[in-house]
Amino acid sequence: MIQVCYNIEEFNTREREIRSLLKASREIACKKLIVITWDYEDEIEVENRRIEFIPLWRWLLRVPCAQLSKEGSN
Repeated sequence: MIQVCYNIEEFNTREREIRSLLKASREIACKKLIVITWDYEDEIEVENRRIEFIPLWRWLLRVPCAQLSKEGSN
């Protein structure tokens, strides 16, 4: 499950995003939780679930090279 938030460093924003993500993950039984941010990176565990905070640029670089070359050949 992916959540997007520009700036997660303010305490109230961080808590709101974590709370929403955990609620949704319980409803659909998803344990892989990612919050895409502008430039914040961290990993935490809450309620036996790991939440990964990852900057947008790093998340975009995760696209497999094979997929990029496949799309480029069309």
